[in-house]
Amino acid sequence: MKIFFGILTLAILFSCSTARKFQKTRSKNGNDLTFVYFKKGEASKDPYHQILGFRYPKEIDSMTAFYWGGQTEVTNKQYLKFVAYLKVSDSLGYEKHKPKTFNWRAYSEDFDFADSMARNYDNLEAFGNHPVVNITPENATAFVTWLNKIEPDSLVFYRLFKPFEWLELFNEKKEIDSSFAWEGNYWRNKNQLPLANYAEFDQDQIRYNHLTDRITFQNSDSVGYESYVNGPMNVWSYNPNYWGAWNMSGNVAEITESYYKLDSTWYCTTRGGSWHSPVFYLRKSSTETYKLPSPYVGFRVLKIQLKLRED
Repeated sequence: MKIFFGILTLAILFSCSTARKFQKTRSKNGNDLTFVYFKKGEASKDPYHQILGFRYPKEIDSMTAFYWGGQTEVTNKQYLKFVAYLKVSDSLGYEKHKPKTFNWRAYSEDFDFADSMARNYDNLEAFGNHPVVNITPENATAFVTWLNKIEPDSLVFYRLFKPFEWLELFNEKKEIDSSFAWEGNYWRNKNQLPLANYAEFDQDQIRYNHLTDRITFQNSDSVGYESYVNGPMNVWSYNPNYWGAWNMSGNVAEITESYYKLDSTWYCTTRGGSWHSPVFYLRKSSTETYKLPSPYVGFRVLKIQLKLRED
């Protein structure tokens, strides 16, 4: 019995040591994303099982896939490590994938802080922990491709969320009875403070311009109701959901694998609502379609960890 527990202890210590080694290498390579576990399944049934099977063709049918969602939206600091890598190794890729920060200026008439954001949003000291915005699905996909390239553990794979997976991370637990990422169906706490970063608008302030295909919001409605808009906030703002993921409702609308390109322009059906969305878009069932890049849209990453099943 003593021998058994001795072997078990050594196995656990070895496993922990290996995990720390991998994490140290990840950080050194530029990947310091944090994740929360939310489900497991058979690797052979994963939507990307062909890629996973290419790595482990003989073992794929007997592997379990553990799913981890990004604890936060990808930040400027995290994304710009990828951009810095491209600057050294791929100048064309660098120009293609760096955030289109100047795009803030397209919204100067809507927000008095847009010009300031255009000048300063890539300032890591001030906005390093804010979500990266003004990117396209192509940029987000390139980011996760880079994560896979620098990943030291061959049993770990990164990609964007499928819409149904994003909804599971949102609040799939039966214990949660809510339309939002938090428990309950109200968007303010008992002190009347917002539970997420969203826009407060009266319905009379919403305007749709069919010529530009843009929804805009007036600063005040017919009775003088003033709008409340912050812009994107630090990804650690507010409170995490059941799984420990932050800002699943609000802050930035999130890209999933529900996007397309039309006449060289990217469009994406996003989830979660943004800092510019009225509160009803923060609900689990709601979606918004954006033309990208946009200051309202960011993304988070899905991590799959494979393990051989011990049947």
